[in-house]
Amino acid sequence: MKKVISIALALCLCLVCFVGCGDSEYKGWGKESLVSITYRIPPTWELTNDNVENTKVYTIDMPEDKPEVIIANLTKLGDDYDAESVMKTIEKENQEQLSKGAIDVRYHIEESFTICDETVYHFYENDGIRRETYLFDGKEGIFRILVKYDPRYEFPTYTEEFQLFLDSIVIKK
Repeated sequence: MKKVISIALALCLCLVCFVGCGDSEYKGWGKESLVSITYRIPPTWELTNDNVENTKVYTIDMPEDKPEVIIANLTKLGDDYDAESVMKTIEKENQEQLSKGAIDVRYHIEESFTICDETVYHFYENDGIRRETYLFDGKEGIFRILVKYDPRYEFPTYTEEFQLFLDSIVIKK
């Protein structure tokens, strides 16, 4: 009898461990893909343009502003055309501007992070419209996520929803 109760209690504990598993944080989100990446789209994002090859444009429904998220696969232009080389070019341009006495630079480089073991480079431009770019390499060249929004309003890239979107990206190798 003790063995039966012990086994039953052990099974109950195992079942409790699995209660938190699943995609509950993505409830109501759509599944999308572009070339060799898949990702989740929240219900507040509307696909507004997928007519351009290897590009999808979404509009985020926010009270003050209607930011755009553009996800694109940039055609590979050669063996040295990858996300890291693009970032080196941007850093070089920033250094040239500063050496010429510029007070500010065109590109503001943020901290990089990884998705599926690929480095994601993050930078932004701000000239009336804020443009945040996330670059990473995929099987078919560079992928770019471009977020355009009015800098006077809340930054959509720092919302929990946008972070969940980034976390949902899977790069097929």
